[in-house]
Amino acid sequence: MPIVPVVPVEAPDTRPGGEAGLALGVREGYLREARNSDRNEWLVTQKPGDAGGGSSAFAMHNAYVVLKPYRVPSGLYGAHSAKFYVPRGVPRPTGELGHSVIYDFNTRTCAGLTCNLD
Repeated sequence: MPIVPVVPVEAPDTRPGGEAGLALGVREGYLREARNSDRNEWLVTQKPGDAGGGSSAFAMHNAYVVLKPYRVPSGLYGAHSAKFYVPRGVPRPTGELGHSVIYDFNTRTCAGLTCNLD
């Protein structure tokens, strides 16, 4: 008999994708909508002393602060992409980012296709 290795299979994600998945993350307490102050705090970590007081509506569209371990919903591409601000002490979200961006205060790094284009 041939030996067939047992490979663990991850169960498919049954949560909603896209903006519905983000809304579910907010309702379940994994995320909160980001504020201009969250964006400004990130800017200070990148260029100390240069926070820039304002923010465009585009910069804050689909912007969230991650509050606890979180899996990014599928389908975050184009206008449906999101920005995730990860505070110190909170783990970086898992899952495929699509066109989304993670601003990680733990490492002071940005991950994603459009890092720092705001």
